[in-house]
Amino acid sequence: MHLLCGSNGQSLVEFALVVPLLLLLLFGAIEIGRAAYYAIAVSNAARSAVQYGAQSPETAARDNDIKQAALGDAPFLNPDNVTIDNHIYECPDGSATSSSPPALTDCGGGRYISYLRVNTQMDLTPLIGFPGLPASFSLKGEAFMRIGQ
Repeated sequence: MHLLCGSNGQSLVEFALVVPLLLLLLFGAIEIGRAAYYAIAVSNAARSAVQYGAQSPETAARDNDIKQAALGDAPFLNPDNVTIDNHIYECPDGSATSSSPPALTDCGGGRYISYLRVNTQMDLTPLIGFPGLPASFSLKGEAFMRIGQ
């Protein structure tokens, strides 16, 4: 008895036609899951870092500790891809924003508000290259918070 005769052969041909499509769907789902996981992790790392740094002006000045807070949440990040901007100032009424503390007269005699911004970035390379898609994807996270007084 031959394996490729009758309905056995038809089933084998159908299986051979469907398997590549099923594998494409499987690997596509895995890649989308990986991208979602790393995108969330990169955003959470920025949030963790800004929460640590915004506790007080003293913690906002500790760039290395802020980076360590980001890396503690996402250890796969490159420390060079964590950027910190702790020099954002604004008057309470929102009238003057600058990268250096405004003079008290610029804020109507009141105090200015300090903010901290942390950006994180990572390049994600897919496990399997798909035709028509880029070789890597850039994932970014940003968090912005008022520094506690």
